[in-house]
Parts: sequence; C-alpha cells; structure tokens
Amino acid sequence: MSPLLKEIRKNPLLWLLAFVPVVLVASKLVPGSHTLLFVMSVLLIIAYLIKHTSAGCVCQAIREVHKGNTFFSPAISKRLQKRDRKKI
Repeated sequence: MSPLLKEIRKNPLLWLLAFVPVVLVASKLVPGSHTLLFVMSVLLIIAYLIKHTSAGCVCQAIREVHKGNTFFSPAISKRLQKRDRKKI
C-alpha cells in the first residue's frame, strides 16, 4: 500500500477531505442531490465518531450542538487544557 493511502486510512480528516470532490462531482451530475450528499456526509462523520467514542458521548455532543453550544470529548478537553497550561 502506498504511503499516501496509509496516511489517509489513519487520518479521519483526510477521509472527509477525500470525500469533498466526490460530493462536488455528484452534485453536478445529479441536480438536487445536495440533501442526500449532506446526509451521507453527516453519517460518515457520525460513523467515525461512534468508532472512536462512546454512543453516549456522541448523543451528548449532538444535544449540545443542537442547543447552539460547543462540545469537546473528554479526551479533546484534556488535550486543550494541557495546551493552554503550556502557553501560560
């Protein structure tokens, strides 16, 4: 397997970035498909989150974002706190 493919498999952001051209091409080929493509994108993100976090954490994140708040998983919160401590 090429190094690029190995890196894409390890990095979820690269997966999402690789999906963007597919969405753009599909939206041009099939007019009105933007809703379906949006739903597919959301499902991909949720699938990734469920794979790497608990279902309860994903549900809590959805509720918080729906209320207009931001949400960080406990692991991300710890990393942000460590980063902020280093700045001081």
